Amino acid sequence: MIHRRGKGSSVAPLSLADLDDIYAVRTGLEAVGARLGAPQLSDDEVEVMRRYVTRLGKLNHDDPKVLNTYLTEEWAMHEVCYGAAGHPRLLQEIRSYRRQAERYFRLALAQGLKARDDLDQQVAFFDACATRDAGGAEALACSLLKWTVDRVAPLLKLREVAESNPLGFATRGIGI
Repeated sequence: MIHRRGKGSSVAPLSLADLDDIYAVRTGLEAVGARLGAPQLSDDEVEVMRRYVTRLGKLNHDDPKVLNTYLTEEWAMHEVCYGAAGHPRLLQEIRSYRRQAERYFRLALAQGLKARDDLDQQVAFFDACATRDAGGAEALACSLLKWTVDRVAPLLKLREVAESNPLGFATRGIGI
C-alpha cells in the first residue's frame, strides 16, 4: 500500500524490486515452515493435505475461473504443513507475505501460464510432507516460489522497460 497524506491509500504498482523482496522473505519463511512442519504432521493432517491436493488435481486447469479455487486449495494444503511446525508467529508471517505475493502469481497466470503448470510441484510437496521428509518439503517449498519468480520477473522487466520508454522509441544510437 502507498499512503499519501491527504489523498488516502492506493495499492502499490507491481515492481521487480518488490517481487524480489517479497519472494526472498517468503522463501526463508516457508522453507523453515516446511522443514519444521513436515516431520510433525499427524496422519490426520496428512489426510487433510491429501484431500486438498486431490481437489487441486481434479480442477479444470484450462478454465481461468478456477484460479480462486486453485489458490484457496493450494494455500490450505501448505497451511496444514506450516501450522504443524507449532510456531504461530511463523505461520502469521507466512500468511502476511503470501497475501502480498498473490498478485504476482495472478500476473503469471494472467499472462497465459496455467495453474496446471504448478500442479506437479504441488503434488511433490504433498508427497514430501506425507513421508515427513523435512528436507524434501523445504526444497519443494523453495522451488515452488522460484517457479513464480522465474515466470513473473521477465514480465515485470518488460513492463518497466515499456513504462520507461512509453513512445517505444529506440533510444540507442540516436543521440537523444
